[in-house]
Amino acid sequence: MLFASALILLGMFGVSLYIFSRISKAVEYFYKKPHYSINVTLSLISSLVIVLGFFRSMVFESEAIKSVLKAMFAYWLGIFMYLFIFVLLADIIYLFVLLFKKLKSKRQLIRAVSILCAVILALSASVYGFYHASVINIKSYDVDINLNSNMKVVLISDLHLGAQNSEDRLIEMVETINSQNPDIVCICGDIFDNDYSALENETKAIDTLSKIKSKFGVYAVLGNHDAGQSVGQMKSFVSSCGFNLLEENFIVIDNRLSLVGRADMSPIGTNSQRLKTEETLRQVPDNMPVIVMDHNPRAVLEYKNKANLVMSGHTHKGQCFPGGVLTNMMYEVDYGYGLLDSGLQIVVTSGFGTWGMPMRIGTDSEIVCINLK
Repeated sequence: MLFASALILLGMFGVSLYIFSRISKAVEYFYKKPHYSINVTLSLISSLVIVLGFFRSMVFESEAIKSVLKAMFAYWLGIFMYLFIFVLLADIIYLFVLLFKKLKSKRQLIRAVSILCAVILALSASVYGFYHASVINIKSYDVDINLNSNMKVVLISDLHLGAQNSEDRLIEMVETINSQNPDIVCICGDIFDNDYSALENETKAIDTLSKIKSKFGVYAVLGNHDAGQSVGQMKSFVSSCGFNLLEENFIVIDNRLSLVGRADMSPIGTNSQRLKTEETLRQVPDNMPVIVMDHNPRAVLEYKNKANLVMSGHTHKGQCFPGGVLTNMMYEVDYGYGLLDSGLQIVVTSGFGTWGMPMRIGTDSEIVCINLK
């Protein structure tokens, strides 16, 4: 743990020093060269905010200190990421400038202007991302599973309660869900953000979530972040909200479909209770459509010829560009509706909340309505 933390701190310090040294180049051109110690000091502060913020629950006992570090970590991490991306692009532009003899005389001006633009773009992207993450979108899909009559499912995932700003929109979320008049509400994992004690107002959160209304109930599965030493408290919270927690079992809804809930394949800090797919589905009736709630869509191919629809979250669709490029490479379906060759259908939501930084760029915080036919 200590060795890993030291390595991360060293890495973050190196990246921070790269960013601030490049910004110094622009400051030097337009004003005067900053003292090198300023870059070192800012880099040290930057790296400490990220490392201490990430490991805050392991290092500090004071909830006040952890709350301050959580906020500093969340917001700075987003700005830091885009500063690195755009400053790196500015350096690439500078390298191309060196290839053209006519521009060499202006290379210092071009470098200074490109770095200045990089800082402006990074800050603008961050402000937009922080705002956009607070906007709730509704996404709808029509899915044919040969149901004898229509049924509306509202799917949400990745609330990450305990993360920065995670409890601010719960009332709006519940009101939006209820406005859809759902038959079933499915919560597909990562209800929490690892640390149950990070909840700002447990009582208010339970009171708010317990107001979700649906004809046939609210069903939930756990995700990889719904784990660790406080997993027992997390399960009690889910029960207090009136949700039905499905863990490697199923329930028949209105004698029309079977809803199966899976344990996560890789919970953080907890041994997985996940069974083999064949074992879990063995007792599920085969005379009606089967819907599976599995937080991580990585295992979707396991349900070939065993289920009609799989619902997942986890990916956040990358949450912030260019993260979506990576998730698209990692998963068979990383977002949206997918129809596989076997006829199996899958819906992956980008999630309602955010992990790490309260920011979304190129993705939405969403509530999904699935109209089953």
